[in-house]
Amino acid sequence: MAAVLERHAAEAEAALATARRKTLDPKGAQFRRAAADVAIQNGLGRFFAWKLRTAALFALYGRSGERLALERALDAYRKARAAWADFAEAARQVYRGDVTFGPGAFQRGHWLDRLAAIDQDLATMEKLLQRAGGGDAGQTVSGHSPLPEAIHAVLGAPRESPMVAMPEFHSPPKTFRRGEPLLVEASPAQANRSLKVAVVHLRFRRVNQAEVWQSQEMEEHGIVFRTIIPGDYTNSAFPLQYHFEIREASGAAWLFPGLKPGWRGQPYFVVRQG
Repeated sequence: MAAVLERHAAEAEAALATARRKTLDPKGAQFRRAAADVAIQNGLGRFFAWKLRTAALFALYGRSGERLALERALDAYRKARAAWADFAEAARQVYRGDVTFGPGAFQRGHWLDRLAAIDQDLATMEKLLQRAGGGDAGQTVSGHSPLPEAIHAVLGAPRESPMVAMPEFHSPPKTFRRGEPLLVEASPAQANRSLKVAVVHLRFRRVNQAEVWQSQEMEEHGIVFRTIIPGDYTNSAFPLQYHFEIREASGAAWLFPGLKPGWRGQPYFVVRQG
């Protein structure tokens, strides 16, 4: 997700530069409004790309206790802060200091106002790093630690999902009957024979935004993974929506069906009552 946000920010930035060259009235109010908002959105994309990486790296630190992960998390958050400060400072010239878009106190103000909270986060992380001790960060990682590889996965270019053949992987049921169990099957090996699947989870919920997602590990039966959504869960007026989490033996994980390139498509299946 971080890589996708960065890629779209870069594409929009390039398109904005092209628009500046080609527009007949670059100083006109209409163009300046659009350009200012695109620049702010680009900055937000870069900020959240680095904040997502920060969160993943900080989680690695929480699990491993290794100083290296905390150092990388702090570096990532500093880059996130720089991205925020850059677009917020530019927005000072365009937007008034108190922009209101909701009744709550957190729904008003200016982007620059948020820097104080980011700086508090950074100060807290710096204190944690001081308590972690000094020395060469690389030497704090145990000899057989998977941490360097995990950090590389967070900061490096993402792998493309190997799940490309939808009909071979899963054909959704046409309908379900209220109050009756629903069998769901998937065949990741049939869709991609090079995939070394360790576990498949079905994540499902009723199509009701007030409800949380349920997660259920699917049972392996040869090349087919199966699970049953129980009848007491299907006993409602709502359709069902679901998607799959496929985890390889290596630890890599994928969501299916996921979004298609360009943020297109529906990242879940829907089954309605028959």
